[in-house]
Amino acid sequence: MQYSHVYNLFKKIFNKESSPASLTLWYPAREDVLALLIIISLPLLIALPQLLGWLKADPMLYVGGIAQGYQGGFLPGYPYIDPNNGFTTQALGYRAALDWLHGIVPWWNPYSGVGLPLAAEYQPAAFFPLTFLLLIPNGMVWEHLLLQVLAGLSTYALLRQLGLKPIAAFTGGILFAFNGTLAWFDASNALPVPFLPWMLYGVERAFIKANLGLKGGWRIFAVAMAMNLLAGFPETAYLSGLLVLVWALLRLAQSMPGYRIKFVWRIMLGGIVGIALAAPQILAFFLFLPHAYLGGHSGTFANAALPREAIIPSLIVPYVYGPIFTYSGIWNLLGIIWGRIGGYVTILVFIMAIYGFFVRRSSLAWILLAWGFLTLGKTFGFHIITAIWNVLPGIKEAAFFRYVTPTWELALIILVSFGIDSLANCKSDSKHLPRWGTLVAAFVILGSSLLY
Repeated sequence: MQYSHVYNLFKKIFNKESSPASLTLWYPAREDVLALLIIISLPLLIALPQLLGWLKADPMLYVGGIAQGYQGGFLPGYPYIDPNNGFTTQALGYRAALDWLHGIVPWWNPYSGVGLPLAAEYQPAAFFPLTFLLLIPNGMVWEHLLLQVLAGLSTYALLRQLGLKPIAAFTGGILFAFNGTLAWFDASNALPVPFLPWMLYGVERAFIKANLGLKGGWRIFAVAMAMNLLAGFPETAYLSGLLVLVWALLRLAQSMPGYRIKFVWRIMLGGIVGIALAAPQILAFFLFLPHAYLGGHSGTFANAALPREAIIPSLIVPYVYGPIFTYSGIWNLLGIIWGRIGGYVTILVFIMAIYGFFVRRSSLAWILLAWGFLTLGKTFGFHIITAIWNVLPGIKEAAFFRYVTPTWELALIILVSFGIDSLANCKSDSKHLPRWGTLVAAFVILGSSLLY
């Protein structure tokens, strides 16, 4: 009897969410136009003060240390956390783009000492298409703007493919376009962030096409994986890939028995093509790795974590300790927090994510909840969870506490979207009840934007 309860619980958690009759491919329709236009135009609107020269967050000014007459903005502190946006992303990325412009493959940087590998360093993102934007004025601004647009569009597409209403998908798209990682980072670690939902969207397309017996379904996944690998930061790419793997395994379990091999072939083909497209970057990196100085990436990061005081800015109020690095000289622990934190969600998003889980409680919701719990557990140094993660290859060498952040941000944002969708789908005698979905979505977006 006890085993039957366990079996029923397992069956309930990992239920078949989709049957062949309900599997449909999403394509943009008229009802999606307004949401997509806002997702595209809002990052541009936010970036206008920089593009028009009213504000300047150019890393060359505050990282390079050679600017004259430099004045701070309205608030103290720094625009972004990681100075590598100036040291590597901008400086070396510009060097790589300039080499391409002159017909030179950017393998080597002759301007650093006696010379150093350029593409093999990975962070210059020498083969990443958006790196070419660094050649134009305000290139860093344009690159970051496009990252936000890509993040928003991919999240919207993913959520619509999951069957959510436009208002719920729009909420998720906006929240991930302005997620905590992209708010605090424009260094190379932020470049792969938009391609996580694109990869998940590719998995969904492969899942549906395989189970419907349709051709294709691997191309979006292949391109998304290639961009993820080319985007200049292997740790972010690898940790994002782990969430994609878990998602794909869930869809494999939910596929009809006769169609599972078709799904596997689509994922394998997409993965092989994606790796092949990124092969020059990957090969250069691994050839250079045995000769490179690794610092903490030689295994020191295995048990590294954020201090518990970082829970508040990570999950509740991001600026509870003031603007970035402003008060680090007063409280030494702040320097550690800012030096390790990888992003945030607000208290509104966190609470709404919990609500979204309880109203959905599907197999995917359980996976997302478990992912959030396990990643946050290692991020904040819970020993048992850390030991479990450290079994996986590459985890001990990664600054997990910082670079896994976009994955749990997306997991929580998807759960938020589940909650909004539930409110939008409320059935009641009152015709006004579904409007609560729109009102709550507006409240979550507005509340999060005030803390952005």
